[in-house]
Amino acid sequence: MPAVEVERYPDGTQIHRPVDREISSAYNHMKAIYYEKIERQMKMPTLNPDTPPNCLDNDPTLLHIRESAKKIVLRAAQFIVGLSSSFDGEPLAWCSGFWIDLDSEKRTGTVVTTAHLIRTNRPSLDAWLCKDEFASDVKVTVHLRCGTVANGCLLYHQKHYNLAFFRVRMDSSIQLPSFSDKVKCAQDIFELGRDESVNLVINHGKVEYSNPTGYERYHHMYIQGPHRDREYDKGGPVIDLDGKVVGMIDSCRAGSFVPSSILLKCFHLWRNLGRIPRPHLGLKFDAISLLNPVQVEKILIEYKIDEGLIVHEVSAGSPAEKCGIRVGDVIECLNGKCISTVVELEDMLLSIMENSGDGLKPDLDVEVSLLLYFDCDSLDICSSYFRTKP
Repeated sequence: MPAVEVERYPDGTQIHRPVDREISSAYNHMKAIYYEKIERQMKMPTLNPDTPPNCLDNDPTLLHIRESAKKIVLRAAQFIVGLSSSFDGEPLAWCSGFWIDLDSEKRTGTVVTTAHLIRTNRPSLDAWLCKDEFASDVKVTVHLRCGTVANGCLLYHQKHYNLAFFRVRMDSSIQLPSFSDKVKCAQDIFELGRDESVNLVINHGKVEYSNPTGYERYHHMYIQGPHRDREYDKGGPVIDLDGKVVGMIDSCRAGSFVPSSILLKCFHLWRNLGRIPRPHLGLKFDAISLLNPVQVEKILIEYKIDEGLIVHEVSAGSPAEKCGIRVGDVIECLNGKCISTVVELEDMLLSIMENSGDGLKPDLDVEVSLLLYFDCDSLDICSSYFRTKP
């Protein structure tokens, strides 16, 4: 039985008296009510300080843009969702994504994210080997910003560009993003996503001057910023300081994204053709403009060029090899248009597919005209045929 001290003798001895049972019971009951109230209050956004840190909260280098950046990030948050997947009853992945289309009549929206959400096996880091395995029967749950969830129905996924589109039933209106296909090296950007508690994930960086490695495909740009784990925000949007989406976060390596110019072309091709075809050239490149300036000067002195794509690998037996393209050559133009980066090359290849119309077939041959430099002598390669794959 609980007891309380009622008085002390002069020698310090305590005198206790048992507490009345009814008083004790009433006290314990009121204490329980009090703690339940505190627990409810601490779940309120206005009183709960337990939120993950982010760059707009603790990065002193962003103080000069904090207020404007906060506004654009909160606007962008309206179209960002979290996605979780499970396979054979086991958790598979957590990614972020964002709305890219809606059908008001059917009350459904389309979410785009990375195909990593449904990837079941990755036996090799070399993306060109196409060894990744995906499952179309993965169960996907879409976690909305209001705390509700919805089922995600896989509409299409594309291995090369690592994209997946899901249809989601909407119970309320959604906000679609604005896009910008203009993104430059050294530009300030924010990477956004949602963690497993659906909290907004915010990170800042700058677009990096970088060529892809030999293991990476050519539809990526790279982000320079603090090294961190992008466990949750892959598949989320990359936005500029105007709040426009300039890309989608990918994870071919730390800090990469698919530019909006590529993303939107892929979306339009899928919507119009039901798939995303792409010409495969059988070549690997480095962009001269992204090399060390010392190396660029040597190329400029020797070949009188400072832009173009250096051929680093030619697939044996490919149409490119048959046309005489060799390692060390520089490709300056494609279909009469100058190329300075591999992202521009991907843009042009997808444009070829867009312009081919609805009659495009999986084995269609696309004629590509390439201008190459061989020791200061130019050679125009015509009637080069590159097969497309779905």
